[in-house]
Amino acid sequence: DCTVPGSLSLELVGGDILVSHHDVIYNCCMDIGYALTIDGTRLILDESENPPGGLCDCVCCYQLAARIADVPPGTWTVVLRGVGFEHTDTIVVPAGGIDSPTLGDYGQSPCGEPGGTGIETRDASWGALKAGYR
Repeated sequence: DCTVPGSLSLELVGGDILVSHHDVIYNCCMDIGYALTIDGTRLILDESENPPGGLCDCVCCYQLAARIADVPPGTWTVVLRGVGFEHTDTIVVPAGGIDSPTLGDYGQSPCGEPGGTGIETRDASWGALKAGYR
């Protein structure tokens, strides 16, 4: 429902943080892009709309998501920002990566549809199994 400003939600999936940006209005010809900056215990996710063929004369309501992967244990503040907005929330990661967090996959719903973003919740047990073979 894009009649209200977009909102942020965080979900812990194993040692990853799934960042969802709900009900966002962007150009209807855009592809979403993200850049991750780490500042102490702050994970700053810069969101940008990238129209690959140029801007179109329309806007759409999107559901967006990005994964911050391999987040070490601790309390983290996630800052999602873009042109004209900044959302902040905090999440506790009880177990996770041992290195620095990285930007994982990200995606967007189809233009004007409330559907998924293409970022499915991964089965955290598979990551633990795979990590045992490293």
